[in-house]
Amino acid sequence: MKSTKTILIGSISLIISIIFTGCATSGYKSFYKPYGTNEQLQQAKLNPDYKFLEKGEEPQVYSTTNFDADNKKLRAKGYIPIGYSSFNGVYEDTKNAITQAKRLGAVLVLINSQYTNTETRTSTLLLPDNKTTYSSGNINTNATYNSNYGYSGYGNANTNYYGSSTTYGTKAVPYTTGTRRYDQSAMYFIKNIKPPKFGTLNSTEISREERIKLGYTGIKINLIQENTPVYNSELLIGDILIKIDGTNVQNYEHFTELLNNFDTSKGHSVWTIIRDGKQKNVIINFK
Repeated sequence: MKSTKTILIGSISLIISIIFTGCATSGYKSFYKPYGTNEQLQQAKLNPDYKFLEKGEEPQVYSTTNFDADNKKLRAKGYIPIGYSSFNGVYEDTKNAITQAKRLGAVLVLINSQYTNTETRTSTLLLPDNKTTYSSGNINTNATYNSNYGYSGYGNANTNYYGSSTTYGTKAVPYTTGTRRYDQSAMYFIKNIKPPKFGTLNSTEISREERIKLGYTGIKINLIQENTPVYNSELLIGDILIKIDGTNVQNYEHFTELLNNFDTSKGHSVWTIIRDGKQKNVIINFK
């Protein structure tokens, strides 16, 4: 039989565990934010150009210390971010991030965890404090008697007794716990399996000041996808594209329109860029 002390220690451990672990919810799920709408995600799942995780498959999992840099590297390989999770709390196993990736259909997840602080909590538990008092003793009785008929006598009685009484109450038990907390993040990706026509991604329009300084409108190349016509050309990240086959690039929307309408059967395209303040023509080949 377990002692009362052992039972009390077990009760305290159980109560503390319940208080500090709470419900087994995942921060990777609770704090997930999509990059688009649910409708856009469902449309992407119907698009054969995008690879989502299939039933029975496992997502790739990578740790990162720099989301921006690794996000660009993955996008250059054809991966597309669909959402992220970010929260601070007790450390969660990476299997929770994997579960969230499976829920989304993500084929790859980037994760990062950084210790932030230890949170100390002090409180008091009220536990049962029942006390039982036991008593015992001996009772001895002597008696003599005389009668009117000449009889006389002597009597003796001896008995033992046992008893107990219980009082019910509570006692306060102080306790202190330390909980290590972490900043935890994850980014979820699907894969574009359709070979891109050109291979430039994440381009941005140049500022008003840059347009005035250069004397041209245009866009800045921020990302180049691997194994594409642009990747195999002399174009570099940071180049400012001002013309495509002699047509001035007005803004990002105009740039996208020119790419969508381009006929690759021409064999090549001439992009005019500005690099280090100098104009340069770059040939994009499609053979």
